[in-house]
This record gives sequence, C-alpha cells and structure tokens, in this order.
Amino acid sequence: MDYFYYWPDYQQDTKNQTEPHYKLHRDTDNLLAIREGDIIWCGISLETPRASKRVALGAKIIAKKSGSNDRTHPDWKYGPHYFVAERVGTEFYEVDTQVDFEDLLRRLSFPVRADHVGGSLQGKNGFRQLTEADAKAFREFAARLASHPVIVAKGKGIR
Repeated sequence: MDYFYYWPDYQQDTKNQTEPHYKLHRDTDNLLAIREGDIIWCGISLETPRASKRVALGAKIIAKKSGSNDRTHPDWKYGPHYFVAERVGTEFYEVDTQVDFEDLLRRLSFPVRADHVGGSLQGKNGFRQLTEADAKAFREFAARLASHPVIVAKGKGIR
C-alpha cells in the first residue's frame, strides 16, 4: 500500500542532523493502517511558514512499523501515532532543485485546493492513502530525482 505524508517539519527535523529522521508522528489514528513494507511518500515544505508555496518530495519511506505512544512517552508531544522507516529501501531526495511537485499534488485523487499547498495538508489531511494512479505518479516523479547529498552520506541507521 502507498501513502502520502505531509512532513511540515522536514527542515527542522533534518537540519544539523548526522542521521536521517526515521520516526514520524501525526495526530491521526490513520497511521495505524501502515504495515511493514508499505511505502510512504513524504511531501515537504521548503520554507517557513510551514504552509509555504514551495513544496518538494523529500523522501520515499519504506515502513518498518506503526504504532501509538503512551501519553507519558516523550514523543507524545509530536503526535500520539507514529510510523518508523526501514533503513533499507528508504530514500531521501535532493529537494532544492525540484520543479513541478506542486503540480503533481494538485492532480492527485484527494483535494489540494488551497493557494498554499500546505494549507490543504494540515492535521489529519496530511496523511492519505494513495490510489494506484497516485502511487504511479509518485514513482514516475521520483525516478527523475537525485538522492539528497547530505542525508544519504550521513545516514547510517535508525535511532
């Protein structure tokens, strides 16, 4: 199964890191549908505020697992539900030179209508199951992308 995840904090999560961020959260129990081997395509905001006009495809994550944090867990503040990426197969893309990703988002099976793309992808709307046509569009788009030069070079494992 393929999913789309809007990762509004990508810049913050990857800035000055020596390893990629492999555990992502959201306040929607829809994340619990993710199974091992599922693919999560991560759209990101390239500017602040998080609902920027510039968006890119930041990663293709192969799911290792999904779950829920207990309220006492330190990660609860990021959202009660999460998924974790497999190291093998997960890809991070170079984002600064991408073009036309917003066009792709606006052609998907779910509505992305706000002037600022991120405005349509807040909260529970930031995680969606993709149709086969949507997944094919992501695969074709990603096939043209270069790997992220820093994250790929530094990424050594899951924390």
